[in-house]
Amino acid sequence: GVSYALNGVKFVNQQFFAFPFVIGDDFPPALVSSNGTNWTAIASLVDITYGKGTYVAVRPSDTSYEDHIRGTICTSTDLVNWEDAFGEINQSVEFGNNTFLAIAGEFSYTSEDGESWTQGALVSQYHNARVSFANGYFFVTGFQVFSLPVPDPPYVQDFHFWTLSSSIAGAEWEHSKNLQFSPGATPSQLAIGGGYYLLGSDGFLSYTADLTSDWTTASLPSVAGEPSRMRRRSALLSGPCAPPHRRRWSRTSSRSCR
Repeated sequence: GVSYALNGVKFVNQQFFAFPFVIGDDFPPALVSSNGTNWTAIASLVDITYGKGTYVAVRPSDTSYEDHIRGTICTSTDLVNWEDAFGEINQSVEFGNNTFLAIAGEFSYTSEDGESWTQGALVSQYHNARVSFANGYFFVTGFQVFSLPVPDPPYVQDFHFWTLSSSIAGAEWEHSKNLQFSPGATPSQLAIGGGYYLLGSDGFLSYTADLTSDWTTASLPSVAGEPSRMRRRSALLSGPCAPPHRRRWSRTSSRSCR
């Protein structure tokens, strides 16, 4: 088999899904498991959600846009046969409040069935925003860019501020206080547990008990001197090559691994 760096794991419809990193034109398959021990390769996907009897996922289609993943929304009822539904999505999709929600560029898009999508409000100036759903709200991590005066030429400088935006249905978004991540960081999707909201990125963890309050940032320890930024790439998985990209496709492919 071929080893890939693991980008994330998600629990959807009583199953675990693991997603490898997409590097260049290499689109490795996602994996699915019912118990976290035995894994099966499926289609090349970077995120997935489930609602109304349908899996709605994002398959990588282009990595040339400002070095960020661009994806296509696809749907399936059996995780084997997939059909493309909507393009130009970033790498994140979620289901909540009887609605599917994804981010395309700076805007949110919603769908009632995973097939037909409607543009919503501007949510982030960050082209790799991540969406999650918890406590009755959709949450998107992204950033806003502000031009502020500085004492030296050119006397104006752009500053990037990470934000966490929340919405019930994706039509209107409320932006929380700025998060203390560096511009080059990539915050994770929001996690909620134990009475706290948590976001992590590049060796740091930010948390708060109240979204109207300031966030507290805690530094995470290094492992055997390895930089924290690289630790998230250290988990490896194996699997066959990704399926071909066409209008209708399945997880099986005769394409050999490189």
